Amino acid sequence: MALQALSNGQIDGLVVDLQTAIFMRDAELEDFDTPEPEAKVVGQFDVSAQVDQMGLVLEKDSPLTECVNGAIAQITADGTLDTIYEKWISTGQEIPFFQ
Repeated sequence: MALQALSNGQIDGLVVDLQTAIFMRDAELEDFDTPEPEAKVVGQFDVSAQVDQMGLVLEKDSPLTECVNGAIAQITADGTLDTIYEKWISTGQEIPFFQ
């Protein structure tokens, strides 16, 4: 609903996490036929103020839950998650930090 309200010009902006903002700007908002301005990510909070968490959706009581949790813990611990983030999420983004 918020994305539609933004596209309809009912609101001027949204506050969402950085990854969502980038996705909305690059993938979702381009699908709307809006005459008014292109979407912008105007800023981000300092990394120390950000709490990024990863989640996956599995069937309730899935036998894969323990394995998936272990895999997430492993890629977090060995730096793979940070590498993925740097390569696919934050690369080329010049988004200023709020002061």
